[in-house]
Amino acid sequence: MKILLTGASGCVGSHVLHELGRRGHEVVVTADSATKGEDILRLYTKLGTKDTRLSYVVIDTNIAQKGAFDAAVQSNPPFDAVIHTHGHFPPDLKDLEQDVLRPIVDGTTSLLQSIKAHAPQVRRVILMSSTAAIIRSDSHPAMYDESVWNNTSYQPGLDLESVYAVSTTMAEKTAFMFLRKKGPNFSVTTICGSAHFGPVVNRDRADKATVDPCDRPIWELIEGNYEAALPPPGSHLWTDVRDVALAHVQALEAPEAPNQRFLVAAKHYDNKKVVQIMRDERLQLDSAPPPTDHPIDSPADLFKFDNTKSVRILGLNYRSLQDSVKDTVQSIHQLRG
Repeated sequence: MKILLTGASGCVGSHVLHELGRRGHEVVVTADSATKGEDILRLYTKLGTKDTRLSYVVIDTNIAQKGAFDAAVQSNPPFDAVIHTHGHFPPDLKDLEQDVLRPIVDGTTSLLQSIKAHAPQVRRVILMSSTAAIIRSDSHPAMYDESVWNNTSYQPGLDLESVYAVSTTMAEKTAFMFLRKKGPNFSVTTICGSAHFGPVVNRDRADKATVDPCDRPIWELIEGNYEAALPPPGSHLWTDVRDVALAHVQALEAPEAPNQRFLVAAKHYDNKKVVQIMRDERLQLDSAPPPTDHPIDSPADLFKFDNTKSVRILGLNYRSLQDSVKDTVQSIHQLRG
């Protein structure tokens, strides 16, 4: 297949690119400049599968604008599918509506409009969403699955985590409404992935300030920055980033994946478990890991979730937290040289 991939420099998108390459797909990635596009090609040549047919197309306009993807979706030979991913957002953003909500929601709409108008041969569109579009902050149902939606509404003053949850929820609902109202030739599949970390493939050198936010908590633990207390793990759900990426690629091929939503989460986790793995595996750390008598940083009555749909239809076999921590620590040491 020939695939258009957005967000290939991000934590998830970079692993999607590598999985597509391993399967022999031709990939065109989007980049906001030729410099960024060349950097993606350079890194992939160094770290990826040999002989992958890989190129890039520059989108140098605001992706939230209508028509931003018009040129990118046109190709000869034409694209068979599109995978739309996005990266993490820095915590110091000043305008969360313009910098987070609008790119996610309006960017999704803009992409779907461009595909319908200019890429009629595209048959599948895979959209990166998040368990933030599922998990509720006020009260939990008996079981979380793909039928549940986050019910937070946007209002000024929300923090980044809440705005991201609202944005991914709105983007998903907008995409499925587009299907119903516009009747395009393509299907839409959304991947609601949880918090994640894993080996780094979107850079070959980094420090704590420049490493992807998805791997920064592990970096902090390596440096021994949590002697007093462990930070809470956010959503309390975790998945290896390679499995989140794999879900996007499997959705291209799985017969039952079109027009479906998938909750992609491996297990509950907390940072005390991560630290215990570091101790048990005697992983290389800059200083002694936090003491074992730290209180558990998760509530005792955690919500329940059902990921069986992702296993049954997408064929996911989730990696263990132990393997992921080991691989991530090793990868970060390689980044630091």
